[in-house]
Amino acid sequence: MAASRFRSRWTLWLPLALTLLPGAAAHAGHRKDSPDNGKGMSYKTIVYDRFEKPGGYTMADYLAKWSNPYGPGEMAVSETRTFAGGGFGISAVPFQTGYDFSVFDHIKYLATSNDAFLIPADGSVEFSIDIDAETPGTQPGRVIEGTYSQSGDPYAQPTLEGQQAGATLHMIDFGTGQLFDWFVSGHTAFTLYERLPSSVTGSPNFVGRDLMYTQIIDEVKLKPGRHTVSIRYTREPVRDRCEWFLDGKRVSQVQKVGVPLDVQNADFTGIYPSMGPGEPVRDQLTAVVIGHGLFSLLDAFPFQHPDAPELAVSIPIANRLFGQGARATFDNVKVTVGEKKLKAHDADYIVPAAIPRLASPGAASGASRPAPETGALATGTWLAAGPNPAHGALRLTFALAQDGPVRLSVYDAQGRNVATLADGPFTAGRHEVGWNGASGSRGLRSGVYYARLEAGGRALVRRFAIVE
Repeated sequence: MAASRFRSRWTLWLPLALTLLPGAAAHAGHRKDSPDNGKGMSYKTIVYDRFEKPGGYTMADYLAKWSNPYGPGEMAVSETRTFAGGGFGISAVPFQTGYDFSVFDHIKYLATSNDAFLIPADGSVEFSIDIDAETPGTQPGRVIEGTYSQSGDPYAQPTLEGQQAGATLHMIDFGTGQLFDWFVSGHTAFTLYERLPSSVTGSPNFVGRDLMYTQIIDEVKLKPGRHTVSIRYTREPVRDRCEWFLDGKRVSQVQKVGVPLDVQNADFTGIYPSMGPGEPVRDQLTAVVIGHGLFSLLDAFPFQHPDAPELAVSIPIANRLFGQGARATFDNVKVTVGEKKLKAHDADYIVPAAIPRLASPGAASGASRPAPETGALATGTWLAAGPNPAHGALRLTFALAQDGPVRLSVYDAQGRNVATLADGPFTAGRHEVGWNGASGSRGLRSGVYYARLEAGGRALVRRFAIVE
């Protein structure tokens, strides 16, 4: 695609994008197709969650399958989660949480699966979910205004409906920070391709401005009601690709996963140009987790990342929260694995979700960053931190599957212990510990921190941010 398209990304693509039909074959064909390796492939579908069971599906059932790694989001303001009607319903109308702080403004609610799904060396993994979404208060082409923090220059860009509010499906590899996403709104949907920085995902492999990107591929019109969206990642011996499907029809395809679309000269909406060459991640991807939630995506890439201060844009909360919101019902979460030599059992493809592990408190200052740890605590044990970001008081909530000793600590991004909030025996069940954000006699500086729950010989970590 010509460079001029990226320079004028907003003025050229918007009228065209709004006329696209969902999943039109001609639309998907404008990107080069890979040969389909489906010959000789066998497939296995795993039903991960239908949000129902005999006798009634409860929040305990939900938390056994899903975690909120970035806190409860809008649910800390008003708890609206419900399982009535055999699906998972959630509503945040209008959005009430907004932060002029990195990507933490984007997440209005995010739940990720407690299980991860292995990617075959030669095969595919596909996530699918039914979404019925409404996004009241969104405004066609609404312009978001702010200020470049370093220069003081004005910033203004129009936004898609899905950037203002959307219900989402995510395929996430926390080890590399590679994500594939669907954003579903009231009248449109778009596909998203991104690699998040390690400062957000906690990946032990550094991902900075040269490797990170967030790019909206295609926007399509959508009729109100329930739709099935899916994401399929395929790895072959010498290549890979990701495909996005809407109601069974392919909408988008990306090859050379890990390399930004503008670097590949591949067609996309122009939101947002990358800052570096990226890198192929085919040989780095191991296992992916499922995510679902409510999101907005209003600000400028790279979202106030410290590696790019000249591009940081401050957007007032009044421009982030203007009355828009989202309500959605999710149902039928499925995982389909394709492989030429299919394994016998579903469990052969399922591993515990990767959990970041911090350096021991005795480690030298700044010596290490979080590293991945596979393995999970006993079923029913979980940890949440909220509100996230915290402007002062923080609430750490955890549940134990059984009685036993517990140590609950807070660490900074260098792995240094800044507070120990609990150290002793606790009974099974739910517990809550408040914290005022102080380290000794002083308050902590703005930044990313980690709450670490040690119980049963394992550690569970949740990230959160403190904003001064």
